[in-house]
Amino acid sequence: GINAEYGVVKAIGDKIVVFDPPEDNDEGLKKIFTSQRNKDLKFSFDHVFGPESSQLDVYRCTTASILDDVLNGFNCCVFAYGSTGAGKTYTMLGNKENPGVIYKTVMMLYTKIEALSDDYKYDVEVSYVEIYNENMKDLLSPGRKLVLNEGSDGKITLRGVSMHLPKSADE
Repeated sequence: GINAEYGVVKAIGDKIVVFDPPEDNDEGLKKIFTSQRNKDLKFSFDHVFGPESSQLDVYRCTTASILDDVLNGFNCCVFAYGSTGAGKTYTMLGNKENPGVIYKTVMMLYTKIEALSDDYKYDVEVSYVEIYNENMKDLLSPGRKLVLNEGSDGKITLRGVSMHLPKSADE
């Protein structure tokens, strides 16, 4: 029979992912998922999150560090990439009991803005876009036509995307 716990991907520490690791492979599934035996392909990332990682772990290792840059005037983007069913939506949104990266980032951003309010005034603009099968959707203003442009200066812009100006984290 086929082993339901076959590991096509294995995290080694918090920086390396191995595809088709040689140990614990089920021969039947190996033939389905790979054209060679034990490809043992290794890829290095800034950080790898396994199934035991919490929403807070992901937030701390990804978006927490960009907040000071945002407050210093830089435009920032949080981009979740992965296959269907990999957990991108859950990681970004979470749920009531376990809020995701967006919630944690927005709450901390407005906490920092409040702490700096005696010395600085901030305007926050946000957009929320989904890219799926090379189609872009404005998730805050559904139905808008979005067009990706590259200007003569090399800057990439997304024409038609809505920009929202929330005054608080609740918005």
